[in-house]
Amino acid sequence: MLPTTINRFRTLWPTDIAYELDRLFDDFYTRPTVEWTGWRPRADLFETDDDYRLELDLPGFRVEDVNVTVDRGMLTISGEREMVTEKEGENYHVRERHIGKFARGFSLPTHIDAEHVRADLDNGVLTVLLPKVAEAKPKQIEVAVK
Repeated sequence: MLPTTINRFRTLWPTDIAYELDRLFDDFYTRPTVEWTGWRPRADLFETDDDYRLELDLPGFRVEDVNVTVDRGMLTISGEREMVTEKEGENYHVRERHIGKFARGFSLPTHIDAEHVRADLDNGVLTVLLPKVAEAKPKQIEVAVK
């Protein structure tokens, strides 16, 4: 479904610099087909016998801030986080939290049941369940005795 991330530099240097180098190479080689703007949340993708599951970190997001669509073999997740305005007497010294719009796109394998894709947002994690069609699920074959 998606390329595997390889930690090329972290094995050589277990530092933040190695992490950023890995991310740079991963972004170059696994660039999604939908271009993101501003920032992009981190994602984990894993597979079971019955489905694929994609989890995105979206802390502080509400359901109405997130859009999930499946169209022509493409899963697109987008959203927006508004900037928190400073209040009287507050002076920010560090602002590292991402704001603004984001979009992530993932090519889907042909054996996904697009009619039954489901998305849930719980405790800042968006989970997208991508069920496989029955033909793509593993089947246990009974061995007959003769």
